[in-house]
Amino acid sequence: MIGTWSLFYRSLHLLFDGVPESIDLNAVRDCLLALPDVADLHDLHVWAMATNENALTAHLVLKGGTVQTRGLLEQARENLHEFFEIRHVTLQVETADQAVLCPAMHCS
Repeated sequence: MIGTWSLFYRSLHLLFDGVPESIDLNAVRDCLLALPDVADLHDLHVWAMATNENALTAHLVLKGGTVQTRGLLEQARENLHEFFEIRHVTLQVETADQAVLCPAMHCS
């Protein structure tokens, strides 16, 4: 019964796209904010695709004008994989001007 309850709880958590227990969302946020040229981020979501596969989506707000996003995105993916075992990553890169539009558009 106890083993069944644990499996049931993990299944519900997975079903409702909850942040996996092994992931510290604040640490993930700090990791992304520590990247060069990243001023802010929003719409950060982490969920389990399976019991051992995690996914992440986020919007990265860049500090300045022109930034080489390829290197930035590669570094973000490497860090997320190395420190958090997150292998499925989707990042959207925005300028500060684009991010300002978000509250008016009811982004979370």
